[in-house]
Amino acid sequence: MAWNIAASPKEDRLKRLAAFIDSMPNMKEELETEIDTVLHDDSNESGFGTVTAMLHFIGAMIQRKDKLFPDDDRIVVNYKVKDNPEGPHLTVTFAPINPDRNSTNIASLHKVE
Repeated sequence: MAWNIAASPKEDRLKRLAAFIDSMPNMKEELETEIDTVLHDDSNESGFGTVTAMLHFIGAMIQRKDKLFPDDDRIVVNYKVKDNPEGPHLTVTFAPINPDRNSTNIASLHKVE
């Protein structure tokens, strides 16, 4: 999810992250509660709630993708994680973004293991 947001134009990222939050009602409710606490809590506690910490983590992953893979505009369409005796094995299926229609070209799916 963070990779796919990072693959989108920077001006669209906030909208895509907001859509992700909207798609998860419990997350949205918890974020609203955390925001309310920040706005109305006078205790000066600086600890982040779970959702806020997750959003910081997603933001860090987006920044990392930008830094390490700035020209990779593929999007992840599927992934699988398998446990192996040597450790977890990740398989990712991705597709390039079609710049003409801003959609995936399913005929160009690639699998990386």
